[in-house]
Amino acid sequence: MAFGRRRRFAKARYTKGEMNGNEAAFAKVLDEWKAAGRILHWGFEEITLVLAPRTTLTLDFHLIDKDGNFVLVEVKG
Repeated sequence: MAFGRRRRFAKARYTKGEMNGNEAAFAKVLDEWKAAGRILHWGFEEITLVLAPRTTLTLDFHLIDKDGNFVLVEVKG
């Protein structure tokens, strides 16, 4: 660090298991799709993929559509 400056890191605003606004809106759409029979099941942050040692990715949503397809979804703002 040059000139005695301290490194500053952004504060995490994420709490595991809690949805942000975009995720909550998408969850509402998924509930509507489930009620209409378009999907059979959906879940939030239940699947974590191990990509490499010490490297993981927790997907926002997973769903199973009426044809039995398994879909992973990452919601971005």
